[in-house]
Amino acid sequence: MHTTPSAKCGRDLRALSTPVAPAAARRGRRSLALIGASAAIGAALVASHAGADEDLFDVWLRLVETAPEVFSFETGAITEGDPGDPIAERWRVFPAELGEDPLFPFSATEPGFQLLASPETANQILFFTITTPVLRWTGTGFVAGGEIMEFGFGPALVFSGAGPVPGFQFSANAQGFIHDHFDQTLFGPGATDPDPGIYLVGLSMEGLSPLTIAASETFYYCYNLETDEEEWEGACAWADLYVACTLDLNGDGVVDGADLGALLANYGKRGDGGGLGDLNRDGIVDGADLGLLLGGWAHVCP
Repeated sequence: MHTTPSAKCGRDLRALSTPVAPAAARRGRRSLALIGASAAIGAALVASHAGADEDLFDVWLRLVETAPEVFSFETGAITEGDPGDPIAERWRVFPAELGEDPLFPFSATEPGFQLLASPETANQILFFTITTPVLRWTGTGFVAGGEIMEFGFGPALVFSGAGPVPGFQFSANAQGFIHDHFDQTLFGPGATDPDPGIYLVGLSMEGLSPLTIAASETFYYCYNLETDEEEWEGACAWADLYVACTLDLNGDGVVDGADLGALLANYGKRGDGGGLGDLNRDGIVDGADLGLLLGGWAHVCP
């Protein structure tokens, strides 16, 4: 039987009753039916990341003031806790393990969301959008295969679709703090039990009131369902480079000489694992990162 876990109670996150369709859900997005480079590049990336430490952590919702009184969300990584400890300010692919609870073999409650307390976000109402269909790893890229992901919290429930799907509202507490976890359950095509595999789903987050907070870039949950952990780690790393497109260092949508120049300008620098040019997140910009960028040369971001 395909069952889902009950929502956690007693948290600061509160599901609200009336969903809306905010800007992120209305904007058209390029199809993600097939994302990939060549089979050789995909296989090389899996091999280069095999055995890497792929800890689970929460999504850190960072409030960024892009202009006076103009705000947006960026996503980083933060450890589990109330609050957790920030890991990196920029992070867009988050590993997740389905079936850790044997009673719910196709479900997860990790990763969670954290918005650190601040006066600006007191009682802030947020909204999320499922921005992509469920994508499945083929060994060389991710393709849409008809699976569906359910997201729930309390009475609120939403399912992924073929394109962007509005989620539901939830809010911070009076101190502006959020730490909670949605229930996530994967269904196979036609609501069947899903096959073992590695799956990817894109989300974005925005703020509705009292602050209007522009939607984050799409960030991704990279799920493992009963597959080899080294392949999972490699697939998540591939998604980071080619789907979240961290290879595109200057954000113009293509991997080219401008990105090479940005990487070389930071060559030898150390950072927090999310620094500009540290593509493999080992804390330093070096030859390994240069190799990854050259391996993705001319890649066009989704």
